[in-house]
Amino acid sequence: MRQYLAEEDPSLVWPFLDRLSDLSSVAAGEQAGDEECWRSITAAATQLVTPGVGKLLPLVLASRQYAAKLQMVRQLAEQLHREDMDQGACCFVSVDGRVAATPLLLMDLLAEKPAAGAGEELFSFDHVYRGAGSSSTSKKKKKAVHTAILYGSPGLPCFAPFHRLLRADAKKLVYAFRPLLLSQCEPYSGCARTGAGGTLLLPGWGVEAALKNTEYSAVDDKEAARQRELAAQKAAAAGDSGDGDDPAALFGSGEAAVVKGFRLDVLAGRRPDLRQELLTFRDQLAAGDDEEGADIKTRQTD
Repeated sequence: MRQYLAEEDPSLVWPFLDRLSDLSSVAAGEQAGDEECWRSITAAATQLVTPGVGKLLPLVLASRQYAAKLQMVRQLAEQLHREDMDQGACCFVSVDGRVAATPLLLMDLLAEKPAAGAGEELFSFDHVYRGAGSSSTSKKKKKAVHTAILYGSPGLPCFAPFHRLLRADAKKLVYAFRPLLLSQCEPYSGCARTGAGGTLLLPGWGVEAALKNTEYSAVDDKEAARQRELAAQKAAAAGDSGDGDDPAALFGSGEAAVVKGFRLDVLAGRRPDLRQELLTFRDQLAAGDDEEGADIKTRQTD
């Protein structure tokens, strides 16, 4: 939902987070089921958009079209803060690369003088609070400020204190939010856990792929017909010259003697008494090829 609101208007993300953080314990999901959580989340988002856009919100939730982006944030957090995640921190803030797992530690880090060029890199998918610290409109050399990135999920008890603290100091720092909900934190996350159970489904990947065999002959149909005609002429000439006992003279040899999977030269060598029938059989197979390919014209490329 946050990602959809961010595409509509990046400024909508923050009032949406405020609404989720301020939900009552029942609405937050401690005693609510998925259906009640669904209504609470969509109601909070609908208040921020036009009625027309609000009608699309249930579809956005159901499609899970931003699931891949959430997984990307999780992998980024695992890469940068694996130790903090292993220690069971459900919410934490990275301040210039140093991690604060409690609001008190966060205040201590923010009280220190920021170092120029320090901190994690921000990406285009990050939700950045538009305070004075994040403003890029000034052409003057900007003063060094802290870059604080909050990892967590609204609905967790630890989220609101971090969020309020960073929002209050947004004029003096760059505040970014990256949604992260760890599996061990889901029981405490309220409605944020809705849809989080089980494997993370990516849109389009739950559909069966029915593959169809589409093999195409690399030989031009006209060339194949010409080769069969030449083989028939050679067979007739062989019969006139007395070489009719040679299977290769009648049916060709190697791949040229294979028609629809039948090695006619081998069959003729094993059953000389059936060579005339095999010649008729070969002609029938060839005629079947012509009928099957009658509706498929040879594709010519320059």
